[in-house]
Amino acid sequence: MVVKQIAQQQAEIASASANAQLARAQVMEADANLKDLTVKAPFDGTVMTRAAEPGEVCKPGLPS
Repeated sequence: MVVKQIAQQQAEIASASANAQLARAQVMEADANLKDLTVKAPFDGTVMTRAAEPGEVCKPGLPS
């Protein structure tokens, strides 16, 4: 009976470890996506006009 409980707890630990590893991978993917979606200018400045509003879908070739 004790051996069965130990085996069950080891399986639960392995499952929790796999879930933690999956969560870490998801965080890394989210960080990479955020990095890809962050727009940075190579210099300081102020935006004077905006051709599109944030969140707006633009057609290819239009000024942004």
